[in-house]
Amino acid sequence: MNDEAVAFRAAVTDGVSRLQGFIEGASHKPPKHVLQYSAPELTHYTTLPGLQGMLHSGTIWASRYDCLNDSAEVVHLRDTLVAHLAPKIAEGYAEGMWGSGNKSFDNWLKVHLDWNKFLEAATPYAATLVDVQYITCFKGHDGKPPYGAPFIASFCNHSFDNEYIKRHGLLSQWRAYGGDAERFAIVFDTVGIYELLELEMTQFRYTHAYLAPVIYNTTGLNIDAKFAGLLRLLLAMYMVTFDDASAALLHQDSVRDALGQKVLISFVDAATRFKHQAFFEEREIRIIVGPVQEQSLTTSKADMKTIKERKRLEQQVPYIELFERTARKLPIKRVIVGPCRDQTGARDKVRALVGNDIEVVVSEIPFLG
Repeated sequence: MNDEAVAFRAAVTDGVSRLQGFIEGASHKPPKHVLQYSAPELTHYTTLPGLQGMLHSGTIWASRYDCLNDSAEVVHLRDTLVAHLAPKIAEGYAEGMWGSGNKSFDNWLKVHLDWNKFLEAATPYAATLVDVQYITCFKGHDGKPPYGAPFIASFCNHSFDNEYIKRHGLLSQWRAYGGDAERFAIVFDTVGIYELLELEMTQFRYTHAYLAPVIYNTTGLNIDAKFAGLLRLLLAMYMVTFDDASAALLHQDSVRDALGQKVLISFVDAATRFKHQAFFEEREIRIIVGPVQEQSLTTSKADMKTIKERKRLEQQVPYIELFERTARKLPIKRVIVGPCRDQTGARDKVRALVGNDIEVVVSEIPFLG
């Protein structure tokens, strides 16, 4: 029997207090200082204007999710999630977990009692649930803005690379800035960035804000284990949405709302961190934030992050500036001068910007672009 479905049905039957425990048990819990052990440093590759802007302003820019360089950003999770949620719903039908919520479907099952048919019937329900989360989180509906449309700042984690890459940078990242441009890598202290993000969350209103590693869709990744909490919450959402027996037992709107909130938080976390395996070399760690975009009784305009725009090629890119209200300096450990035709000149520009307080390293990688 589907253990998640049984647990949820029991929680509903036995009372709201147990149901709240079920919801909390499946809640999203962002990683915290554990990052300092798995990724003590974060490396951000940039150009000279990017370096200058970061040093002068003391801020880091986070761009809106749909303006990044991955065409599958956030949507890469969709089909995978549907494929793993549908069997959990189908198991419930096959085992008689829910049968009073959809009479036409019950009658249909009497004729087609085989697993593939159960799965075929369950898949549209799974797809609907997942698609509703995408619309709510990333697009908005009924005139309302999206729930915390994410803005993302990206870093590479070279902790698992060899000492040469840690010291001199990753060739593929230097290539990304192409041509004869001066290239730089800013190496941050991870705990320092985490603490700045904590401070940022006290100064502005966000639906979510965390520093977390990307999950790459590599061969052998155990999706059921990696996204167990989200799948559990979505199964619960299915039950209170499509299964009348569960919905009738769950009569408290406050618990429905709590479930919906947990689903959104967990879904945004998963969708913004799940990426195609082609990007694995970057071992990316991200700042992911969802600024509140609508004033309310608890949110004043002063609490809301200003969304700005900059032009990149022919595209207007919405972005926000992180850490603008803090008096702390960015926790920069060193700056690596990337390969270019005049590394000595580029090194001197960096030294003029950072003085003698920050280490400046000249990369030995013999790449000219």
